[in-house]
Amino acid sequence: MTPHRTAAVPGPSSTRARPAPRGPAGRLGLLAACAAAALMLPARPAAAQTVGELRAQLNALQRRIDQLEAAQRRAEQRPSPRPAAAGDAREAPRGTAAAARPAPAPPAGIDTSPGNSLSRETPTGGPPQVTSAIPVQAQRDDPSTPWRGSFPGSFRVPGTDTSVRLYGFAKLNMSGDIGPRNRSDAISGQSIPLDRGAAGARTGGDFQASARRSRLGIETRTPFEGFGEVRTQVEFDFAGQNVDLTTQGTSNAYTPRLRQAFAEFGEFNEGGWGTVLVGQSNTLFGDATLLPLQWLNDWTPLGTSNVRQAQIRYSRRLEGGVTIKAALENSYSDITATAGSSFPDANGGAGFGVNQVPDLTAQAIVEGGWGFAALRGVLRQVRVDNRGAASPAARYTDSALGFGIGATGALNLLEKRLILAGSVQYGEGLGRYLDSSAAGFGAVSNFGLSAAAGGGRDIDTVGVVAGLVGAQYHFTPSLRSNVSLHGVRLSYPDYVRAFAGCAGAGAGAACDAVNEQIWAGAVNLIWSPVKPIDLGLEYIHTERTLQNRDANGVRGGRSDRVQASAIVRF
Repeated sequence: MTPHRTAAVPGPSSTRARPAPRGPAGRLGLLAACAAAALMLPARPAAAQTVGELRAQLNALQRRIDQLEAAQRRAEQRPSPRPAAAGDAREAPRGTAAAARPAPAPPAGIDTSPGNSLSRETPTGGPPQVTSAIPVQAQRDDPSTPWRGSFPGSFRVPGTDTSVRLYGFAKLNMSGDIGPRNRSDAISGQSIPLDRGAAGARTGGDFQASARRSRLGIETRTPFEGFGEVRTQVEFDFAGQNVDLTTQGTSNAYTPRLRQAFAEFGEFNEGGWGTVLVGQSNTLFGDATLLPLQWLNDWTPLGTSNVRQAQIRYSRRLEGGVTIKAALENSYSDITATAGSSFPDANGGAGFGVNQVPDLTAQAIVEGGWGFAALRGVLRQVRVDNRGAASPAARYTDSALGFGIGATGALNLLEKRLILAGSVQYGEGLGRYLDSSAAGFGAVSNFGLSAAAGGGRDIDTVGVVAGLVGAQYHFTPSLRSNVSLHGVRLSYPDYVRAFAGCAGAGAGAACDAVNEQIWAGAVNLIWSPVKPIDLGLEYIHTERTLQNRDANGVRGGRSDRVQASAIVRF
């Protein structure tokens, strides 16, 4: 008896002519054909299959081939990879982690900005990473492994083209102050204790330890045909609200703090139309996240800017390694008078700071194997409004125009074993944009002073010149050192000498915050026994000089801190 053959029975799938699939799809198609052919060979009657069963198997194989062809087409349509650009963003811990490896050529977001650098704008802890538009480092993986994401460290969400990456680090800081007691876990040059008179200066330094600068973030990227790519990033740590470590009376319930929260969409590649970012990210006037230096202290390095705030930003990558950016950012007027500092959320005695228009910022970066150079600018309004005062004689409103320009750069030498870096800023009314140097002093007002002391209802912007020079040297691939010198000088109108608390001006503490100049020096040694771990020791010296002696005859203060840190990134 002749065995029954089922191959001659055509099915719907077997009659359609299809182009031969390529790549992984082609290989699987060949396997499918072989399997079908094997089924059509003579078989023992006991093993014979029905026509319906064979048809179901062939249809299932064809559907699998269709899926692989579609995946291959999507992979071919995605943009080619490009190197990361300066100012693009994953914020790393400023001053901590990323420096573990020989610092990459400075390009950002992330950040991905502990101290003030982890790796440019990636999780904190190393050389600041650039935080802004992160380029599509799209090294698309084999579509036959759908769990692999489109960028390093990511995984693909099943059934979608969205890739997700979790990142962050755990960081332990242990520090001791040699001199005035300073319970802030991050050095701020403008507010270190004065030499005499202040209780902190009389008590002497102490020891503190904290892990609240640990960080956690999530990043996603999703390609869209004919449109580009959408990237989102949300990042937080536990350094919210309390600057001092005052929450450990019974436990250490630190408050989470939002650092980054934005979506960026468009074409990241050179020659594309650019990208648009909406949400909270580092200001374009900032330079702390551009610098390749690494600090263990979680400060905004004296003389630099690292404000994170809500904004809408446009970025475009041009030829020759040039990236340009412009943004409208949140405004926040800060004015200081004899009675204290005024902000939009607080009346410091002169009225409320008022926001009428957003701040305008811009940045241009050129980069290459030699290093990078960046120009930055900001234009802002500083406004005060006291028309809510009970006394008609005290009601007034006034505003001033503030601006700032800055330049930042780095030079790679000795095959990047040695990196020289520097940054400088000049402006009128920068205020909180130099948040370790001039926060609260975007402008000053003579409101509240007597006529003899030059009182009135005017506000005047505060002039600022600031700069930083530093170097990073890699003794070995796992051992490196950073050294930096910082300086800031502020200029005020003459009536500031009559603020409360200044010599001869009566009681009060306003004078204690009016700094004329601040400088700092920092040096550290960081060892990375394995790539994700940094162990380091750092020394920071800071000094500030007041515009005028305070009521106790004190003219300034100084701080010396030694800090040890351990950072483990993931």
